[in-house]
Amino acid sequence: MMILRESTLYISTLDNKMEQIKKRNFDNPNFLSKCYLKSVNLFTSQTSKNWLNTESINGVRKNI
Repeated sequence: MMILRESTLYISTLDNKMEQIKKRNFDNPNFLSKCYLKSVNLFTSQTSKNWLNTESINGVRKNI
């Protein structure tokens, strides 16, 4: 998240959702899948730029 927060494309709504995501609590989603996909794409682009392995998040991306 620190890498993502420094990006000019950072969206604060992901921070708001992160606590639920960490707890794996998806009972009351308050966002559209396309918005979640946008966040995942943003995360992937930022991690790739910093030479981090994105294989696991790409698996998530395929399932959205």
